[in-house]
Order: sequence, then C-alpha cells, then structure tokens
Amino acid sequence: MPNLIILYVEDPTASAAFYGKLLDREPVFAVPTYVSFDLGSGFMLGLLSKSSPAAVSDKGFEFAFLADGPEAVDQEHQRWRDAGIDAAQPFDAQFGRTFTAPDPDGNLLRVCLAD
Repeated sequence: MPNLIILYVEDPTASAAFYGKLLDREPVFAVPTYVSFDLGSGFMLGLLSKSSPAAVSDKGFEFAFLADGPEAVDQEHQRWRDAGIDAAQPFDAQFGRTFTAPDPDGNLLRVCLAD
C-alpha cells in the first residue's frame, strides 16, 4: 500500500518551512537533503533535494488536497492566501470547485472536492 509521496526540491529546508505553514505541522524527520512530514493515517510527505544522489527524476505532478464541499474549497483558499501562499482564484471546473498554487519549486498544489 502506498504511504509516501516524495517531492524533489531545490532546498528542503525552505520547502519544509512552506509545507510546515501549509500543513500546520512540524517535520518528523529532517536532515540537510531530506525532510518528511507525517500526514496522518500512515501517509508521509517527503521533500528530497534535487541534488541528492537519491533524486532520480525531474518529472512534475500535482499534489491534491481534498475539501468537503465548495465552501470548504473557498475557506481553504482564504487560509492559504492569509498564510502568504500565491493561490489562484477558485473556479468551477468540470469536476467541481478548485484552485491551484505553486510550491517554492513550482510543483502544483490543488485543492478540489473530495467527491
């Protein structure tokens, strides 16, 4: 069962500060080239330095956060904006209310409906 997503980042410490604010939690493990967060239910987020020998790809992706309704999407957008995150305005897509924001390395974060 998958339990870890790893983002390749330029500076794990800077990315950890961004994700710590975004997730409202502290890392559970941190060394200069790798930082990880426990997201609950046995799922982890890892931030690996692109310069680490363990970094074997440079492909991008989206990291999605699920919300329990259109109002929750808008509330999360406001929370992110209040935290200084450059989030695009929410809009109604074919799959429901959503918005996106880049992390410090340009990885795309998306908030969208859970169902």
